Amino acid sequence: KFNKALDQLFKKLDVNRTKAEMLKYENKIQALNDADDDHKIRNEHFFLSKKIEETQAEIRQLENNLQFFSNVNDDNPLVQEVHKNIEDHKAQLKVWREKLKKVKSLY
Repeated sequence: KFNKALDQLFKKLDVNRTKAEMLKYENKIQALNDADDDHKIRNEHFFLSKKIEETQAEIRQLENNLQFFSNVNDDNPLVQEVHKNIEDHKAQLKVWREKLKKVKSLY
């Protein structure tokens, strides 16, 4: 409920999705730090590392798939979709890395 309320507030304030996600994550990190639970912090670190690896693998796969369309125009809807998907994954990768940096700052 709290995150839904924050999402609505951020939408009204016209805060971009990445920044809103990082603001919510700051709250989570603060709670982990306040709890002083090293196990939860390590779990979060592991989770984020795994997500970074998965996202990087997905980007590599999508870029590899693009090679199959080397003779197709860039205005092809399928090619455009793959390019958009790659950009979305790169944006998400940036967020995962920012989150990991926040977790590492707790050590």
